[in-house]
Amino acid sequence: MASTAVPESPLFGMAVEEAAAATSGGQARATLRSLPFYGKFLLKGRIEDAAFASAIERATGMQPPSGRAVMARPLQADGGGTGASTGDLLLFRSSPKCWMLISPPAAREGMAAGLRTSFALAAEPHAVRGGWVDMSAGLHLLSLEGDQAAALLERGCPLDLDDADFPPGAAARSLFGPYAIALVRRTAGYWLLIDRSYARSFVDYLLDLGAPFAIRYAERGETA
Repeated sequence: MASTAVPESPLFGMAVEEAAAATSGGQARATLRSLPFYGKFLLKGRIEDAAFASAIERATGMQPPSGRAVMARPLQADGGGTGASTGDLLLFRSSPKCWMLISPPAAREGMAAGLRTSFALAAEPHAVRGGWVDMSAGLHLLSLEGDQAAALLERGCPLDLDDADFPPGAAARSLFGPYAIALVRRTAGYWLLIDRSYARSFVDYLLDLGAPFAIRYAERGETA
């Protein structure tokens, strides 16, 4: 496999005059954040292939889900069940034969090693018809939170984001204006996954759409 090194965030040093102007008159109703350095792994295969499903479960502790369901597993800093949480490992279906795995930054290297080992083991007794690709350097992750987050997304996204149709723990690929994204509903807000090369223009587009909602862009680690 290629190196899992990840370049700096594509939004590093981004000017946020649009966000400042939008929030100058009142409190932000939606907050956009960059979440750089997360691991993003594309898993390709057939869910009916027992060797493929077993390789994923061995590496992640989760079965590949179907439909819009998102599987989540908390990770601990000590690798067991007692240490401080480093965040959730997320797994969701991104196309009929592909799943996306997102890991916290601290677990990225370990997850890549786990996938490498697990798929190698699966290939020995039975030829696993599938594989994985480290997309950490090619995709960028954003979070959008606030009481107007769904209303803002519905301005550019054709998905029905009502709680009954897209509850927490759901994920889907969609267009957002001219951009192709993966959208994940979290307990608090949404995660948006976009091709790294379009990250800056996508954020500009989202800030423009969010002006009526007093959207605010917060740098990584800054509180709302």
